[in-house]
Amino acid sequence: MRTMKKDITILGAGLVGSLLSIYLSRRGYNVSIYERRPDMRKEKISAGKSINLALSERGWRGLEGVGISDDIRKVAIAMNSRAIHNVKGEIVYQPYGKEGQAIYATSRGLLNCEMMNLAEKSGVTIHFNERCTGADLEHGIARFENHDTKINSEVKSDLIFGADGAFSAARLQLQLSTERFEYSQHYIEHGYKELVIPAGSNNSWLIEKNALHIWPRGGYMLIALPNLDGSFTCTLFFPFEGEESFASLKTEKDVHDFFNRVFPDAVPLMPTLAADFFANTTGSLVTVKCFPWILPEFQKQRKPNGDAIAQLALDNFVEMRDLVGSDKFLLRKKIEARISEKYPDKWLSLYSQVTFSPHIPYADALSNGRKQDRIMGKVMALDGIEEKWNSEEVEKMILNLIEVQ
Repeated sequence: MRTMKKDITILGAGLVGSLLSIYLSRRGYNVSIYERRPDMRKEKISAGKSINLALSERGWRGLEGVGISDDIRKVAIAMNSRAIHNVKGEIVYQPYGKEGQAIYATSRGLLNCEMMNLAEKSGVTIHFNERCTGADLEHGIARFENHDTKINSEVKSDLIFGADGAFSAARLQLQLSTERFEYSQHYIEHGYKELVIPAGSNNSWLIEKNALHIWPRGGYMLIALPNLDGSFTCTLFFPFEGEESFASLKTEKDVHDFFNRVFPDAVPLMPTLAADFFANTTGSLVTVKCFPWILPEFQKQRKPNGDAIAQLALDNFVEMRDLVGSDKFLLRKKIEARISEKYPDKWLSLYSQVTFSPHIPYADALSNGRKQDRIMGKVMALDGIEEKWNSEEVEKMILNLIEVQ
């Protein structure tokens, strides 16, 4: 007997939806993607939207599974350290992981286009300008309205996957139709705005190419990631309200005065700073959680890790914004690096667990990181830790604490 192939509908043709469609199609499913936006391969990305991202080992692992990692590596830029800029314009470099380890800046748009091309080659059908307006999840029916024609349609499938972002239409339908469905969303007080450092002469990079640049200022920060054309995409993470906030910068003079005072070494690199600031939108930062999911076994495996990476991302944001420029933080990292080098089976930093160890589940990494925080809290409270950080006393203390945690 010939087994009937299941029909699968995916909402959203972004990075997640496109990659998921390739994996499912290669497993033998009939896959269709419905995307509310136009085909980005034919449209220009609007100003103020991210044009790059940082890929870690987990990202490469996903791309290797569909055979496009080599193509993306050709257009990715290795960032082997953080470049921390202080108010005086001095730069301190903090390596990522061990020698040879790096995260990679790559074009979000290029990556998405490559995955959509591969999805279509794998037999996936992508429908653009189709907004999901409703769903009958019990019967596997999704309803759409075409942006251009205004024609309404219904699509019946065996499974529907929601990969349509923070304000997911799929999740909304779960809320409306699932009894005792739990949903939460949390906005932090910060928003973000994208700016640019243009390329220098002959498409040269005006600051170190192989680094993720951070201007941490305790409560807010500016970051910059390199692009292939020599430019850097900058993102200002800044409170919406308050004495120093998006609301307080009302004029071009306000913007220049603020940046000259807080990010003085960045200003000469950003000739269109004020124009970009007012032309580009201010985005919000939201964490969304929900329960239950549609597939029980998938939910059992991935829900704890989904919640964990949400927390890890928020923790990393705070670390980059508030901690990476402090002497205490740098000392802690020196101690951790020493212990990890001498006892790699006993200590692996949280960052390395998340970024360079794709076999460690996010939930386990979060739990391990909490234990490490408790240990290092006791170590950093020692009298004279600044002088004896690399002593046998400190080493024995950490090893003892590892055993009792």
